[in-house]
Amino acid sequence: MARTNQERFDEAVKYIKDKIDAGLAAEVQQKITAQPGVTKDLAGAELSLKGHGFHFSSNDKNMALRGLMLCQMAYFRPPHAQFNYCDNDVLDATRLACKGKTEALIQADIRLYLKKPIRHLADVADAAKRVKKVEGVVDAVHRQIADDNVSKAPVCYHGVSAWLFAAGMVSKRWYAREGLKIDGNTANQQLGQGVTVKESDWGAIPEGYVWNIHRTNDPTTCHWGVSLGNGIAAACNNTDSSPGLPPLNYIVGNTAYGQFNFVELCNILNANAKYGGSTAKNTGNIVVKKINPMNEAALY
Repeated sequence: MARTNQERFDEAVKYIKDKIDAGLAAEVQQKITAQPGVTKDLAGAELSLKGHGFHFSSNDKNMALRGLMLCQMAYFRPPHAQFNYCDNDVLDATRLACKGKTEALIQADIRLYLKKPIRHLADVADAAKRVKKVEGVVDAVHRQIADDNVSKAPVCYHGVSAWLFAAGMVSKRWYAREGLKIDGNTANQQLGQGVTVKESDWGAIPEGYVWNIHRTNDPTTCHWGVSLGNGIAAACNNTDSSPGLPPLNYIVGNTAYGQFNFVELCNILNANAKYGGSTAKNTGNIVVKKINPMNEAALY
């Protein structure tokens, strides 16, 4: 006897609860039923596999795939996400992508909706070194930790978002809500307020910390990146020159994505007109802050 749509929905929630995480399962159910006009019956209908030609011989794999699609529906649609990033075509792409995957690999995709249980600051620095290709369009729904592109034309906080995800410091739950709407006006809300770093310590921000440089008294004029340790940093979309100073010397990369001496960048921004600087006033124009992603409440 064929399952009803509600039974399909309930079984997918139970699969997440039993095989992945009970808290995630409860939140997925809450998110789905909070969507305007959505019932378990309607959501269950979207989890159909046989009707789309993707029903597998392994029932466990079918359950895993439905669990993954349910997570996508819960987090990549309003009210959790700003817009609907998970339409029927996206779900079809998920079905197709999972065709050659084992149940264990699909479970790993579901676990991307949770932060990695074991995380290290070095993971963030490693991600900022590895994820550096400035190409392609980011498909957040199907994004994988192994992906090594930022995007075709990244803004600084897009790079930070990609690196935090690649390091397991944020989940797809964060990516769907915060990562997809982040901008200069709201970046502190999504990434954290941070702790002010005095000028003598600019070159000593620990490896794996997120840093934020903003114009004094104007947090929305800002630049974001990650410390690689030993005074070296990585960032995207860099302002790398100011009158009266040599241009930023890139160790790796260029303006779009680069690794460089952090103090050199700070000095350039201090003298840059965007940050209130000039050849006559090239100090005191910026505030530098650091954020430890290991214990930042804004990251989930």
